[in-house]
Amino acid sequence: FLLFFFFGYLFIIIELVVIFYLAMPMLSVFVLRLHDVNLSAWWISLYYFLVSVAFAWTVFWFVQEILSSDLDLQSVDIESFRLDNFYIHLLQLLVDSISVLLFVLTLLPGTKGVNKYGEPV
Repeated sequence: FLLFFFFGYLFIIIELVVIFYLAMPMLSVFVLRLHDVNLSAWWISLYYFLVSVAFAWTVFWFVQEILSSDLDLQSVDIESFRLDNFYIHLLQLLVDSISVLLFVLTLLPGTKGVNKYGEPV
């Protein structure tokens, strides 16, 4: 059991290091690509804002459920949250829609010549 516990956390730490290592280059390339199509990089902030709201909503709900069950984790009904929470599904739909929109924006051809962000890359 302790070995599984140790390797579980070790995997999470390695995963976080890889994510943070790759996040900045991916973000900078994405900003350059949006600037190539003459769009502001603030479109990316909309995506991250919606992801943050969905995460905060989930944490808020889970903490509320734990506190209402007298800190008994066995009585927390996660399945009811997944199936019945309309707002989480709506937020997920918004996040997915923004993801698809941003992906499509990166597929557009760049502007010809100089745009308001400078020379195309």
